[in-house]
Amino acid sequence: MILICGHAEFPSTADRDLALSEGAELQRATREEESGCLEYAFAADPVDGTRVVILEIWEDAPSLDAHFMHSNYFEMQKVMASHGVKGGDIWKYRCDLKGKIYDDTPRARADFFDS
Repeated sequence: MILICGHAEFPSTADRDLALSEGAELQRATREEESGCLEYAFAADPVDGTRVVILEIWEDAPSLDAHFMHSNYFEMQKVMASHGVKGGDIWKYRCDLKGKIYDDTPRARADFFDS
């Protein structure tokens, strides 16, 4: 599994909100049409009015590679650019282990108790 996590910065809240609004259909299309896409969300940061938080979850590297060649990817880039995206910090992470957050009590735990 591969996670893509990070943020993008916009000149203003209005620019950010327009980018999110115009990109919503591309996000839906990515989730529904692209094989191996488990999550694809660009969302307004609730604390920083010019920031978009990005979370993507991909089944595997071939799925992500196909996404990087898909029209949804290129169109989302265009939407972001058309509203002045001015950088950010986005990383990919390969996840070899996953586990539940809450045990049966229910207590949040940092260890991988159910692996």
